[in-house]
Amino acid sequence: MPINLKIEKTIVENAHLINGSGMPKEFRDVLVHVEAYKTTIKKWEEEDFTNHVSYNNYPRSFLNSVSHTYADLKKKQAKMIGMK
Repeated sequence: MPINLKIEKTIVENAHLINGSGMPKEFRDVLVHVEAYKTTIKKWEEEDFTNHVSYNNYPRSFLNSVSHTYADLKKKQAKMIGMK
């Protein structure tokens, strides 16, 4: 969960850097997953172990989306500074 919380914080604090008019689906899915898991963990703290998973699964496409976006941004950066 600590890594999920860092991912959540990074998305929320840097949302203004996202290209386009909306939040990518993969980012929304990660935020929903993390928020739902907070509820599950809270129940565990209260010794309620009836739920063992989040409301939704961690989006498998998230890492690929981030990697693709990063590569695109690096290409644009290189073009802007005259490297390509």
